Amino acid sequence: MTSASLTDAFASHRSALWALGYRMLGTASDADDAVQDTFVRAMERPPSDTGRPWKPWLVRVLMNRCRDRLRQRRRRRYVGPWLPSPTPTTNPEDLAVCSLFREAGESPDARVDLLESVSIAFMVALEALTPQQRAVLVLRDVCDCDTAETAGLLGMSEGNVKVTLHRARRALHAADPERVVPNAALQQRSLTVIGQFAEALQSGDLATLRAVVADDATLVSDGGGVVFAANKPVLGGDRVSAFYHGLAAALDHDEVSYAVGMYNDLPAVVTHLANPKKRWGRSAVLFLLPDAAGRVAQLYSIVAPSKLEGVPLVGQTP
Repeated sequence: MTSASLTDAFASHRSALWALGYRMLGTASDADDAVQDTFVRAMERPPSDTGRPWKPWLVRVLMNRCRDRLRQRRRRRYVGPWLPSPTPTTNPEDLAVCSLFREAGESPDARVDLLESVSIAFMVALEALTPQQRAVLVLRDVCDCDTAETAGLLGMSEGNVKVTLHRARRALHAADPERVVPNAALQQRSLTVIGQFAEALQSGDLATLRAVVADDATLVSDGGGVVFAANKPVLGGDRVSAFYHGLAAALDHDEVSYAVGMYNDLPAVVTHLANPKKRWGRSAVLFLLPDAAGRVAQLYSIVAPSKLEGVPLVGQTP
């Protein structure tokens, strides 16, 4: 294997490796670092078997790096709730991982759909798994690897893969037993509640805002301990409405721009402040999920600056 062949292989698979790293780690910056670590490892200590194909070897190295990073992250204290970094899903092929494991044109039979596997709810639920469980579940249920293939990629026995997958699926279900799968209907309903929520906020009337928020609404906000955010989930329609009513009252609306874009397979509101107050984030991405009655039921607010690097203002003003 030559450095030229490595460079060619890495260039061919970089996008798919990043997509796999994002599902494993949940943030774009961590995925970037894991992919870069994989390339450096390949350059410094390539496999000794010159007849060995690059692709599975790169996946093995990446998965090892991802598991190490997950273990390191769990040893550090994270301030407030953790949420994944938003990633654009306008072009689903940007997040495809199938090319790492099968030839083009082969139909995957994975339990988790390509875009469901980057949904906010799914990635939050993945945080309940151990690094080993996460690796097995992502390879088996997202990438559609078989048991033997997964065992080879992770250095496990096939029996251990089967047991770990069973435990991972059970932990995933326990973390979010009613996880909502993004689809066209949910996307349209989310756009509708975004418009209603925006109009209610602009009215400045708390009662109007409260009317569009479900009684059992939950807000999860990730500021990473760097910028202002709720450091624990805000529960109940009254508290969620009061929280956003207070935020809106504190803003200079002439210096705020809003847009809607597709992130993690759902529409989300992207907010940008021209001159943020001290400890306020300059940007935010807010997901609004409706309940069956069409009211805002689940809110995910990502304001941690490290998770919003490179997030563009896209779409139309709500």
